[in-house]
Amino acid sequence: MLPPRPSNGSSSLKLEASFQLRGVNYFGFDDANTMFDGLWGGSDSLAQDWATVVYRIQLLGFNAIRIPFSFKDLQSSPKSFSQSCTQGKCNTYLPVAQAKTMVDILNEPDFGNLRWEAANGLPGVGDLYLQAMDALYNVNSGLLYFIEGAGQQGSIAKNWGDGFTTDSSVVSSTGVSDPNSFFSSLLGKPYLNQVVIAPHVYGPSVSMDNSGSSVGSKFWSRLTTSFGYLNKAGYKGHMFAIALGETGTDFSQYPGDTQTLLDLASYVSLANGADDGKHNAITSVFWWAWNANSGQGMGIVGQDWTTIDWTKIAFLQGSIMNLKPWYQGSQPAPQGPQASSSVSLTPPAATIYPTFMVQPLAVLPDQIPGICNNYLPSDSVMSRFIYVVDFFAQNGFYVVLSNNLDTDKTALRSPNAWVQSWASIFSAVTTNSPYSQANVIVEPFSDPPAAGLQWNAADSLPGLSDLYIAVQDAISSLSPTTLFMLQGTGSYQAASAGIQGFATDATTLAQYGLSNPTTFFRELSGRPYVNRTILAPRINPPSITRIAANTTGETLWTRLDTSFGYLSQQGFCYNGVCRIFPIAVAEFGSNLTSAADINMMSDLSSYLSNYGSADTGNHAIIGSWFWATWPPNRPVVGGLLADNPYNIQWAKINYLAQLGLTPWYTPPSAHRLTPRIQNVTNPSASASSTTCGAELSAGGTITGVGSDSTDILWPFSSNQVIVNLVVTGSSLSFEPNYVAINGVNCSITGSRTAPPAPSAVPTRSLPLINRIPTSSLRSSPPSSPAVSRVTPAGTVSPAPVAPNAPRMNAGITQHPSKAQGRSPAVTPSPAVMVQGSPAVPDMPTQEAAITDPRIPLPLAVPLATTTPSVPASSG
Repeated sequence: MLPPRPSNGSSSLKLEASFQLRGVNYFGFDDANTMFDGLWGGSDSLAQDWATVVYRIQLLGFNAIRIPFSFKDLQSSPKSFSQSCTQGKCNTYLPVAQAKTMVDILNEPDFGNLRWEAANGLPGVGDLYLQAMDALYNVNSGLLYFIEGAGQQGSIAKNWGDGFTTDSSVVSSTGVSDPNSFFSSLLGKPYLNQVVIAPHVYGPSVSMDNSGSSVGSKFWSRLTTSFGYLNKAGYKGHMFAIALGETGTDFSQYPGDTQTLLDLASYVSLANGADDGKHNAITSVFWWAWNANSGQGMGIVGQDWTTIDWTKIAFLQGSIMNLKPWYQGSQPAPQGPQASSSVSLTPPAATIYPTFMVQPLAVLPDQIPGICNNYLPSDSVMSRFIYVVDFFAQNGFYVVLSNNLDTDKTALRSPNAWVQSWASIFSAVTTNSPYSQANVIVEPFSDPPAAGLQWNAADSLPGLSDLYIAVQDAISSLSPTTLFMLQGTGSYQAASAGIQGFATDATTLAQYGLSNPTTFFRELSGRPYVNRTILAPRINPPSITRIAANTTGETLWTRLDTSFGYLSQQGFCYNGVCRIFPIAVAEFGSNLTSAADINMMSDLSSYLSNYGSADTGNHAIIGSWFWATWPPNRPVVGGLLADNPYNIQWAKINYLAQLGLTPWYTPPSAHRLTPRIQNVTNPSASASSTTCGAELSAGGTITGVGSDSTDILWPFSSNQVIVNLVVTGSSLSFEPNYVAINGVNCSITGSRTAPPAPSAVPTRSLPLINRIPTSSLRSSPPSSPAVSRVTPAGTVSPAPVAPNAPRMNAGITQHPSKAQGRSPAVTPSPAVMVQGSPAVPDMPTQEAAITDPRIPLPLAVPLATTTPSVPASSG
């Protein structure tokens, strides 16, 4: 984590609590494009509208953007990115309306005392239906027609809109209205196949039927007699579709309705004895109603028109409707931005729970419908640059501004002009925006080794140390709270292999011929911004460096420790004071396709997380980083987007999840214990002289009790093995599909449950920018499981420092759970516990942090549990 930013008390935006950067690089202001790259891709606003792209980035869990720029580009003429762009089905509303519209011709004709035939001076509802359908068919031959029953109240029908029986014996014996004439005429109509039977069915609170015929077999028999027969036996051979036009209740206010609604669910789904062989399943149901003022508390929304009645939603998710809210992972095919903007941000098939709020952007652009990027300033690139930085900042992003040395050589050719340009740019960006003032981080330039820069002046080039101090002095005079990210330098080839340019160890410097940053660190120690300085190494995989040797395991970890890791634990010691620096990886990434890259990136993940053997004791957790790029225009690394601008590279998102990224569909704590396939054994325990082991075939992380996190199995004298472990993951889909003892699959019993929906669950579906919200998403568990560090308390030891040297801690904070020795309680997420009390894993004790009250620190906690048992026969 990174250091708390000092506050002058003048703005509520000043940072007050430690935070971490989960960032991605996004460029375009450094390559003559004059705007972020990729807005020319795709065919609709999902790819072409910049604010929508920002929203996608935010929903994936990123809270920081690193923007490389060129001073020359900021002074150039802007290219136009305002363009007409399709809005999916919004632009084809007429055909959609024609295809999706149904007409319920007359609501509850019983209310007007209408009968099927004309009577008492009133027209017959059968004639009204036929006349209306004749007229509508001439206008639109594709409509569906809902018709409701009438005139059979009492013995057959119990609700208005009920009553379709045509059985002559029933009609004769009960004296109800007879619809036979209507149905006979309907058989000759061209729209016969477009007619849907749409009765209303309610419980006793509405029907006032307390005779016992509103539940059980009597209830089901009445429904079949009234209308159910029409979708199986039909009328004279014609089977009609049936849709329940209305049903509903307030379960809390009218508990007497509950059994009726449950039996109705059984009836429509042919379940629980309701399959009488005389009706088919009824799969279309309309709930009465959405409205808070729907009467008798039946509304889906409460009286505040905001709160959702989750009891009703839960009921509708059952067999009566099989409702699939967006958080349950229904899988629509993407249809342009309306569907794909949400679908594209969720990996296929994951379980999404209603406690996962999808937040909209805090600030939206002033957008013209159907026009992408009309809101981008077009008078100058500088105005546009100021706008996009402020837009990111107002939406909660931290924005790293980085002068790209690869395309802008100003710092090399004219250092003084470069410093002045930086001061000018910083003032322009922050002067009128308190959000940018609070959230902008300055990275003087990127990749200094590629430009040949050394820490000290050499080969007619200025020294990196002098450049850094000069620009930090200039910016700090304008803003005493701004953070700085500094990249290292040295031998470029050696740096690419893992030595990232901050090594001060004399042996290492001599071995690799590296430039020495000692003078810079000494100078920095006396500056007021020393505690606002973040060291930001770049880490490249073999696919970029073309060096595969020494890029994995202990060799890699030692190189990283020697280069920069030591500065986060031991620190830089000078004049009896050791200063610890926070670390943020300025850039790293890979396509994760080659074996060399996968192995290196896996071990890098372990290093950054202090997991397993990578916890060398010489570095703190490094929780801040920036993935190489968002768009797919760097072939070797590849973007987070696929080659098309709609699909997310989920393998990369899953990789970043183990480093703390929390996309919208995961809870904040989900990835602190990240799913991984593991075999866990306890050599000291045995059953029948056989070593016991626990194995997860897919998903989950096993943690145990005692000093050894894999010490989880204990045999009893009966040789019944009791497994005491916690399996944690970010969704129920990470539950193991088997647990094996000594290679023998165990029988796991117990319910697999999701956390109940609390009262404060989301009140809106995924909001989209300038588009219709989409109510259904797709998602899936990560395809490549990853590891996160689980460490027993007290195992992280600081490296030795100079005797009696006071330690200057640049924002290192203790994990909140450590104060009590265990993790605090949080809203549970799914997991599995196999018989026994869950052990609470501790996280390493220290991590350098940045501070912001808006971002909660990630927690390491055991998640919600179920309790399967392992029988004696298992092992």
